[in-house]
Amino acid sequence: MNVAYTLLRAYHETWISEPTRTTNRAFDERRTELRADTKAVTVDWTQRALLQTYQQCRIPDWDGHDARPVTAETLLMARRVLDVLPPGLPQPAFGAEPDGELTMEWYRSPRRLLSVSIRDDGDLNYAALIGTERVFGQVSFCGALPDTLATLIRKVHFK
Repeated sequence: MNVAYTLLRAYHETWISEPTRTTNRAFDERRTELRADTKAVTVDWTQRALLQTYQQCRIPDWDGHDARPVTAETLLMARRVLDVLPPGLPQPAFGAEPDGELTMEWYRSPRRLLSVSIRDDGDLNYAALIGTERVFGQVSFCGALPDTLATLIRKVHFK
């Protein structure tokens, strides 16, 4: 809940009736519950999409062109990365690469996209196109989403 809303709410509560205050509090509690439920559904859907990608690509030659299988270790690393995405950032789409890495992709338009390849050892290779700017590199996953990636996700979706 933002600060302005809270202050406005406190000001108005000084001149509204008790039944209205009770209704407003119930509404606020239900809105909070719905937000939590929506987040849980989104996380559940995202986890299922990641698992489905893994299941489709865990056997050798899954693409018909000698692709390496995605390993359970790579899946676990991808889940760890997914679990630390800050609230408010959009959830990624998933894919796999012929070298056995999983990818997380954020796409807004052909000139606003980010792809992050996840290796089982925690190395994250990324490439982004934001307008005419091309950004790429490698960072290590150490239990928190690297600031570089959080910034790129925001640039792709919010600017």
